[in-house]
Amino acid sequence: MEIREAIPKGLALFQYFVLPERLLIWRFHAGETRLWEVSVDRERLQERLESFVRELQAGRDSGASPVLYDLLLRGPLEGLPPATELIFVPDRSLNSLPFAALRDRQTSRYLIENHPLGYALSASRFLADLDRKSGRDSVPASITTLGFGKPKFSESAGVRLNRLPFTESEAVDIANIYSKRRVLLGRLATRSAFVRALGESEVVHFAGHGIFNSEAPLNSGIVLAGAESSEDGMVLTARNIPDLSDSRLRLLVLSACNTSAGDGRRVEGMTGIAEILLARGVPAVLSSQWEVNDSVTKELFVNFHHNLTEGLFGRRSLQLAQVLLLRESNASVKHWASYRVTGEI
Repeated sequence: MEIREAIPKGLALFQYFVLPERLLIWRFHAGETRLWEVSVDRERLQERLESFVRELQAGRDSGASPVLYDLLLRGPLEGLPPATELIFVPDRSLNSLPFAALRDRQTSRYLIENHPLGYALSASRFLADLDRKSGRDSVPASITTLGFGKPKFSESAGVRLNRLPFTESEAVDIANIYSKRRVLLGRLATRSAFVRALGESEVVHFAGHGIFNSEAPLNSGIVLAGAESSEDGMVLTARNIPDLSDSRLRLLVLSACNTSAGDGRRVEGMTGIAEILLARGVPAVLSSQWEVNDSVTKELFVNFHHNLTEGLFGRRSLQLAQVLLLRESNASVKHWASYRVTGEI
């Protein structure tokens, strides 16, 4: 079956290809395929994107937002019904772009205010995820939350790790939303406990530190509690993750900085621990692209899980949580644009 025929009603998939002197944008929607070709230098595009992301990380609402909106979205959004779900398959430097933060100069609204957004590693992977999702429409009922915000052995991770005072309360508050729950805090949030949770729970939520290594992505990971056993180390990397294709897991939430950081040199898909987990069979990962204040993170994720348990699908749940921060809490774009859902819950 062709991609255009497999895309569900109410959803559009945007696939980008960054060539040396032009950008190709394919849109698959409602049984139709359209192509936009944009003249843009690849190196210049990367510089523009990197500058935009730096501005966001600094908490500044960059003037490049509407320029990038026009370049990347104006054409493909043409004729789409309001609230259409958008799935992005980015390429190269576009992997690092938070599309949610792009603003329409005509309406002054961010993209996330109009559309639920999601990401896929490839169009073929997205279709496979859709097929696997069929028959899995019930609301997730079981969760394991892990909170580890006070690392004592930061030198073994090769970086300095600050204390995150809200991670444990985040883990507790989120667990209380679910009917079946298990909470692992501090020294109980070990590597072996995390891996065991991946095989037993429908939802796993980790609150703590993430480490991204752009030169050696397989060394990226999340920081967990150490233990006396040498088999229960502090950093969970790809080497410690089993195949999860047949597990009960539906969603892994990584409430940690840099867990979906992208490498612009990649031709397709994202690097970092999020991609590695998807490759290991995790159906969907909600991850961040840069460090976010943990008190704001807690607010966003509590709202997200409330939405999810009330029957809203994952992309819509995240959209509502992000827009709530944007409109009611008046949070900086830095605090809500960092998060993305990749895969199908």
